[in-house]
Amino acid sequence: MKTIFDKIQESQGDAPGQKQDESEKQKTISPELAKKIRSELQQFALKSNLYGIYEVSSDYLILLSSALLIQWTLVTALPRAVQTFMIALSMVVSAAALKGLNNLIHQACHYTLYATKSWNDNLQFLTGYLIFRDLESYRLFHSLHHKYLNTELDPENAYRTRWLLGHFKTRFWTIVLIRPLFLYYTYDFIKYSVIPFWTNGIRIYEKLTFWLLLILCIHLTDTWLLFSLVYVVPVFVIYPLITAFVEASEHIGLSGMATDLHGGRNRHYGWIANFVFHRHNEGNHGLHHWVAHIPDRHLNAAFEFLKKNYPNIYMIESHSLAETLGQMFDAEK
Repeated sequence: MKTIFDKIQESQGDAPGQKQDESEKQKTISPELAKKIRSELQQFALKSNLYGIYEVSSDYLILLSSALLIQWTLVTALPRAVQTFMIALSMVVSAAALKGLNNLIHQACHYTLYATKSWNDNLQFLTGYLIFRDLESYRLFHSLHHKYLNTELDPENAYRTRWLLGHFKTRFWTIVLIRPLFLYYTYDFIKYSVIPFWTNGIRIYEKLTFWLLLILCIHLTDTWLLFSLVYVVPVFVIYPLITAFVEASEHIGLSGMATDLHGGRNRHYGWIANFVFHRHNEGNHGLHHWVAHIPDRHLNAAFEFLKKNYPNIYMIESHSLAETLGQMFDAEK
């Protein structure tokens, strides 16, 4: 009888010749060629204040839409099953919007969200505070991740160890079923994100002002139940699950380092999966590590440019969740 692992690996649909072709591609890029490619990719490095505002606004509009849908569901006489489904769906959509804010503060970390450099720092409360992330501490952590990608000094090794990601296949059910049921990722999020956010002393008055104003608005409008369904449950239960999968899918099973184009996985899913996991074109993570100065919204075009003009350069690409899981399982063979 075939296991889930066999089925996932079969779903990748790679013919033997295809894998051989991948193995023959160029994995090491000379400094001269790297300089040439980066120069050609500079055409995709255009930044925009207006588009940055649009991206941030889109996530808040999604949160607002989820709130309106949940409120309508609560006051409308619907069958209990339909009401439960609508609320659950809205909470997942809210969590996807929060993950979108995570992706945007990641861009701000690289000064690519807005063209005006200071905006990336000074408007961080819009992208970071709802998910308990400040830019200063995140930028320090993330710069070390880029510098020491997939080495022993990579700071992301800490959560990879906590989340058992080095044993993704052998501990699969623990990671994807048992731990979520016992809210392990919620605990991890509170311990390693929420508590440090409030105790690191960074922009503490700004953080307090943001949250006091938000709580005051909730109190004055008496929308605590709605706030719990639109924000509290999504951010503490669903968002950590989405984040854990995305973080795992970016690098698990890969050995490429900062100078390589195969240090991260480029994930090109359908629009629903992209909406939940990779809002704002965040899926091209392998390419991002090589040209972090290019805004995520241009990385699809940059990726296609590379595939067309440098077909022999080795990059990791995945077109579905199943294919990504298969690649992660293959790493433990």
